[in-house]
Parts: sequence; C-alpha cells; structure tokens
Amino acid sequence: MGKIAFDVLEVKRHQREYAKEQFTKSLHIVHEEDDLSEAIFKLFEQMRLMNDDLKNHLSIQDTKRDAIRELERIIMTEDDYKLFLDKIKQQDNTLVEISQKFADLSREAKRILDNVKEKSETRKAEHGVVDDAHYNEHHRYLPQGLINKL
Repeated sequence: MGKIAFDVLEVKRHQREYAKEQFTKSLHIVHEEDDLSEAIFKLFEQMRLMNDDLKNHLSIQDTKRDAIRELERIIMTEDDYKLFLDKIKQQDNTLVEISQKFADLSREAKRILDNVKEKSETRKAEHGVVDDAHYNEHHRYLPQGLINKL
C-alpha cells in the first residue's frame, strides 16, 4: 500500500507540473486573433492533455483495483478465523499433552530415584556402612599374600 500511495503522489506531482507548463505556454487557450491552424493545434493539445489526465486517472484506478484484489485474496473471513482458532486449540491441546507427559516422566524419575535411595539405605544397613566413612578407605589394597596367590 505504501508503494501505491507513493505512486499516487508522484502522478499528482507530475500532473501539477504538466498543468503549470501547459498554462505558461497557453496552449489550452484559444484566442479569436489566432489563425485556424493555431486554433486547431491548441484544441488538439487541449484534447491530448485531457486524454493524458484520463489515462493517469485510469492507471491510478488500475493500481488501486489490483491492490484491493491482492488484499481481498489475503483477507480473513469468519470461516478462516474459526479454522485458525481450531488449529490454535489443537496446538494448545498438543502442548498440554506434552507438558503432562513431562510431568509424568518427572514423577516416574523421582519415584525411581527414591527407590534407588531406599535400596541404597537398605544395603548400607545390611552391610554396616556408615555415611561418614571416607571413600578412599573403601578401596583397600589386597594383602600381599593374596596378590602372590593370584
């Protein structure tokens, strides 16, 4: 639409300049002292100017009509809007389902971690592991006698 507005302003500017030019030449004025050929020439020029003006107006109308047709092609109707809303609702439902699945996965992961921790606590209690024990003491070297037997 901006290009159309610019074109319209440009055409109007050309029309003003052309009208000023023709007025200064006085081609559109026929005087009674003019001879027949000059009067015919001025009348012809006057008709040519009118035709040019009409042509310019027609081209502006064509441009506007084309722009309106282009806008009509992309205009949203009530049915299009309903279809659009339906698609948005479908996407919302999909997002809710995905969110629910992530929540379920998080709950399941927490349950698994809780079970692992519970089993770990049970094993610690069975084997007498104390939490404050240093982990580097957990791995002891084999006695030399066992190493020799291996």
